[in-house]
Amino acid sequence: MGQWWCVLCRAFSGLQAPINDDKAATMLIGLKPTTTKAHVVRAILENLAFRVKVLYETILSETRIPLSHIRANGGVCNNDILMQLIADFTNQTIDRAKQRANMTSLGVHF
Repeated sequence: MGQWWCVLCRAFSGLQAPINDDKAATMLIGLKPTTTKAHVVRAILENLAFRVKVLYETILSETRIPLSHIRANGGVCNNDILMQLIADFTNQTIDRAKQRANMTSLGVHF
């Protein structure tokens, strides 16, 4: 518990759905002289996972369709910490694509 973590609220162009606040600004709080690059990277990963959680909860409340797992593909699947954070925040299993290359370029091909 003695660790100090910084927190990121990423809103470079405001906050998109479901919050929809175009005046929101990015904040990085909790910086101290002892804050390391690793702390900032962790804050970024936690922010991404939290954003997925917010969108996941919005999908559940808007569609009322129960989801048993979340599927992830592309290069982001290579980040074990981010995948675990998303699983923890959503309380869901993350199914990663076997092909972890850039899936966007694969989709363009078809």
